[in-house]
Amino acid sequence: MVQRIQKWDILKFILIFFVVFGHISEQYSGMGGLFIFIYSFHMPLFIFVSGLFSKRTINEKRYDKIFTYFVLYIFIKIIIFFGNFVRHTPVRFNILYEGGVPWYAFAIFAFCLITVFLRKFDPKYVFVLSIALACFAGYDNSLTDFLVSSRIVVFYPFFYAGYALDANTVAQKLNRKSIKICSAVFIIGYIALLCLQYDNIRFLHPLLTGRNSFWVLEKLNEFGALFRFGYYVLVFLLGAAIISLIPNTLGKGTIAKLGARSVQVYALHYFFIFLLYHNLRIDEWFESVFPVSAKILILPLTVIIMLICSSKYLTPIFDFILKPKLKGKNR
Repeated sequence: MVQRIQKWDILKFILIFFVVFGHISEQYSGMGGLFIFIYSFHMPLFIFVSGLFSKRTINEKRYDKIFTYFVLYIFIKIIIFFGNFVRHTPVRFNILYEGGVPWYAFAIFAFCLITVFLRKFDPKYVFVLSIALACFAGYDNSLTDFLVSSRIVVFYPFFYAGYALDANTVAQKLNRKSIKICSAVFIIGYIALLCLQYDNIRFLHPLLTGRNSFWVLEKLNEFGALFRFGYYVLVFLLGAAIISLIPNTLGKGTIAKLGARSVQVYALHYFFIFLLYHNLRIDEWFESVFPVSAKILILPLTVIIMLICSSKYLTPIFDFILKPKLKGKNR
């Protein structure tokens, strides 16, 4: 049994925290600067880590394991569909189109298949071409939520970068004290920029989702490719800075254990957000009882939802989906 490296599970815990925190924050207005900060790194880094630990699956062409991400995609879509049903919101179940939470699972499924084909090519050329393709793909209006095509093109460079790099080498290179200092300064500077210049850069928020063509985004248009290239530079630097600051161990390992269950949190968390905000109207109830903005609920609800969704009692469901066992083979 391969021993898990705590650093990467701690990172996944932080990333899934921001996923849940961000989706709860979307229930409120006036959170734009926070959205840009979160969307600048949380899914790109998640995808990077997915690529980092997909080498064996891809190199051994484990199509059985790759297909589990498609199964996960369907599973999450069913949960979201049920959530809409509970809130009495009519919604079609469309396997081919996805713009919400399930897109990540389908994208990983597609990334693995694409990389199986590209694995024998020179990584430098594949990476550069994937960046170039993504920079110019924004001019193509046909790339939409159909088969998650837009996000697959935009986020693939992060997955491939993870696949092409070695986890231990990345951790060692970014563990130097000088890099940690530079990383902290960079992150603080980026947060300061968002706070001071948000009104001038808020038009960039839709660019971070990977869903939209340049032509529908304010101020981008023909300069979209340059903005997207700048986005890759920013995200790779920001991602490296965050990885650098992640400790190798933390406490008794509880955070790492929860981080190891990040997929189940991702799959389940939005159902609870549906339940709390659209059925129970927890924000309206809170403000009617307490003379304080319901925004104060964001942090505690994030923690509560994460703890529920990361329960070890739910883990067997996701082990069944994501860890297929082939008869007669020990793989």
